[in-house]
Amino acid sequence: MATQRGGKRAGAGRPRKADTHERPIKAAEKKFADKLPQLADNVLALAAGGQLSETLVYEPAGMVTVDDTEVVETEKGAISVKIKRLVFPDMDADELVLVRKTVSVAAPNLQASVYAMNRIMGTPTERQELSGPDGAAIPVTIESAIDRIYSEPPPEDETNGDGEE
Repeated sequence: MATQRGGKRAGAGRPRKADTHERPIKAAEKKFADKLPQLADNVLALAAGGQLSETLVYEPAGMVTVDDTEVVETEKGAISVKIKRLVFPDMDADELVLVRKTVSVAAPNLQASVYAMNRIMGTPTERQELSGPDGAAIPVTIESAIDRIYSEPPPEDETNGDGEE
């Protein structure tokens, strides 16, 4: 039996990524497959919008004040003076209090909608138009194409390999 020379040998070369990472890939596929219905529901919910989101802002009680006026007696009589009054005077200054709560409703997400539609119906192919100069039709002359195909080849260089005749 003759020994094989050259060419591809069995087991030679770098192993394929699918072979070297087979177990982690299968584990990831199983994890995604188990969550697929939930992920699909999440995409559809994003596409539809309407999810409520709330933002809570807390500040230390000693920093929360309101503008107020106080009447002060002077030699000329009583005058009102603008002051800042603590909103929570009975609380520790470093205790956090809720000062603002914002609730918003998510708008429909266009990207999620497009993604869901492409998953269901397939990605649409983009139409491409080709045109000649100034948007006109591409000029095609059959004669020039025939001449290029059937014209005589250019004369061969009559030099020997070193540039001398």
